[in-house]
Amino acid sequence: MINTVLFIGLILSFFYLDVKRMQLFRKKKDKSLTNSIARETIVNGDLTIDSKLYIYGTVNGNIKATARAKVVIANGGKVNGYIQCDNIIINGDLHGECTCQDIEIHENGLIDGNVWYDNITIKDGGAINGKLIRHKQIGRCDSVTLLSSINCVDV
Repeated sequence: MINTVLFIGLILSFFYLDVKRMQLFRKKKDKSLTNSIARETIVNGDLTIDSKLYIYGTVNGNIKATARAKVVIANGGKVNGYIQCDNIIINGDLHGECTCQDIEIHENGLIDGNVWYDNITIKDGGAINGKLIRHKQIGRCDSVTLLSSINCVDV
């Protein structure tokens, strides 16, 4: 009887170890990376991103984001250049043009330049000094070569 109990216990312990080993080799959930530019940090040059980017400091250059990336200009953050992305939240300053599908401008947000967008939300206190051009009115923007040169195609 005791031998049978020991034998069953031994089998169960092997089964438990097998389950634990399988959990080690299972694929982990894809967690997107997050990058940030700290306060008092100045970046000079263009950025191409494939993840979330939080800007607390200053970027002097253009930012191009892939489809799954998101740009956040935090309160006190500043971008001097052109931004092209799908999603952006602005609670700091953007001095330049912006082409984004979804734009949120929070209470401390300022855009000083033209904006091409699909959906826009401006909270009380947010401001834009420039033209608002909706993609759906002119066709989807395909690419941007310079800050002042935009190529669009009808969709």
